[in-house]
Amino acid sequence: MDELIKKIQGEYQGDRLCQYYFSYLKQFEESDDQKLLKAILSYHMKPSDAQKPFNAFLILEGKRSPIPEDLSEEEIQKLIDSYQNINDHELKARFADVLWIKKKEVKYAHDAVVSYLEAAKNLRAKSWTYSQDHIERALRLSLSLGKGGNDDRDGVIAYVQEILGKYDLQEEAYFPLKLIELLLDIKYEDNAFCIS
Repeated sequence: MDELIKKIQGEYQGDRLCQYYFSYLKQFEESDDQKLLKAILSYHMKPSDAQKPFNAFLILEGKRSPIPEDLSEEEIQKLIDSYQNINDHELKARFADVLWIKKKEVKYAHDAVVSYLEAAKNLRAKSWTYSQDHIERALRLSLSLGKGGNDDRDGVIAYVQEILGKYDLQEEAYFPLKLIELLLDIKYEDNAFCIS
């Protein structure tokens, strides 16, 4: 799997979504590693669901594409073994989040939050919606950790405040308003910085 990860990272260099990586993998010979990596990359992210953020990308006539619950212990171990070789934030966020879901080790949750934020920064130039999804997942994941996630939560909120401080709402309102809506949804109390 390490060789496939190296090829993805060499091709995309952090400015694409997992869906692009999934398409890129189709050109390689089918193997267990290729199938596993395609499965991980195909998960449809639903950032508003803190407990079950990944769903099947496709459901047709009683069949569906893979979800994290399908992973075997052997496959999870392959992900763990390859995890340290990932430096692409988009890919690292996906691996870390899946490993958090499956292993419940806080280090993976922390890495996922950090990587989602870095990926959000890279993706903002491509699409604010992709960036917003990553910010939301980072925030909801950090909140799900309770007090252990306070530093991660504070980091996400500081990034949201930074974004809101730079936007002219008359130029582009939807992205900042979606971020404010997210803060209100999680009942973040210190919203004074949103009003100017």
